[in-house]
Amino acid sequence: MQAILNPPGNPKAKYFKHKKNQTPADVDEWMAGAEEVPGSWWPYWTEWLQKRAGKKVAAPKVTGSKKNPAMENAPGLYVLTDERKG
Repeated sequence: MQAILNPPGNPKAKYFKHKKNQTPADVDEWMAGAEEVPGSWWPYWTEWLQKRAGKKVAAPKVTGSKKNPAMENAPGLYVLTDERKG
């Protein structure tokens, strides 16, 4: 399912939510009480996160620390193809 990849503004985006904002243990029960919502779920999720995240703090100026030094510069070797790794 590509709903995870649909950013706000995609006219094909949709998601489902339970009408009573409940999470029944049984998926069939959840679907029976679910409704389709047009648009991306990202704004809803962002709002949910912001209510629970606490205050914002500045990002660190450097990665790692003395105790846990960075292994390599971003983006990291894992994103490079085998050809580029050497």
